[in-house]
Amino acid sequence: MDFSGGDIAVRHAVALGTLTVRHEINVAPEAIPIAKEIRNCVVALAVAWVGVSLVKAAIEYRKHTAK
Repeated sequence: MDFSGGDIAVRHAVALGTLTVRHEINVAPEAIPIAKEIRNCVVALAVAWVGVSLVKAAIEYRKHTAK
């Protein structure tokens, strides 16, 4: 399979005899800053999620210990 178009090309090759699956992702240099920005957004969301979980756990802990 070949999904080529734009700045990113994805190719899949499957060898049925050995059940080998090979994936190739070719990225144009112009797409690299976009990928880095997406990575930064994912990291920021993960950090925010952990922060919210910690604050929620602290509030629940205080609620249970205050009784």
